[in-house]
Amino acid sequence: MIYMQATVDVIPDKVEEFVEFLGKELAPFVDKFGMKLVGSWTNTVGTMFQVIDLWAFESLEHFGRAITAMVRDPEFRKLDSRLRTIITSETTKVLWPLPCSPMR
Repeated sequence: MIYMQATVDVIPDKVEEFVEFLGKELAPFVDKFGMKLVGSWTNTVGTMFQVIDLWAFESLEHFGRAITAMVRDPEFRKLDSRLRTIITSETTKVLWPLPCSPMR
């Protein structure tokens, strides 16, 4: 398994809207490409109005296939357009578990 960490800066008065969007629309949509939301958090110390999500992929190859298929899907354009009205920025990182990690 590999993971993608997405750190999203949410417009302050739209945090609840983002959480609902993530749970009811975005996560179910990307699930059809095999992307699994394995965790989602928010900060209470440090940068405020941030949501950090952790998405699981079977392999780096699966990551590439899933992202490519997702962005080609016409529904993604609609969801992405809506997302851009809720957030100010997004940073993603691909993470490889170490051999000692329980999340391998």
